[in-house]
Amino acid sequence: METSFSSVLLNIFFVAVLVWVAVLVIALVSLARRNDIFMPVKIFWSAVIVFAPLAGLLAYLVYGPKRRV
Repeated sequence: METSFSSVLLNIFFVAVLVWVAVLVIALVSLARRNDIFMPVKIFWSAVIVFAPLAGLLAYLVYGPKRRV
């Protein structure tokens, strides 16, 4: 069975989009469950994550959640 280069690229793109959506959902759920920040801050982070997807998601993952050890 022979696969074309375009179908391989399409499959890679599909998997990348699924991973991106999964990480986006995880970040938004994590943000929604936090009790240590106020609603206006949650709304701000949600807007940044949704409207500036790459920068917003990376910024939230780096600066947003504070892990307790």
